[in-house]
Amino acid sequence: MNKEDLVNMIAAKTRLTKKETIHILDSLTETIMETVASGDKVVLVGFGTFGAIC
Repeated sequence: MNKEDLVNMIAAKTRLTKKETIHILDSLTETIMETVASGDKVVLVGFGTFGAIC
């Protein structure tokens, strides 16, 4: 699955536009990356944990 596939699936399930879905998905990944870059960890229960590799 690539980003376009993910956007299409999320848009269909949420009835959001693809443009809205892209904005949300980009915001989510940007926030995770910024949080990890600042040294903090992101834990999404049932999905995964994101953190810097030391």
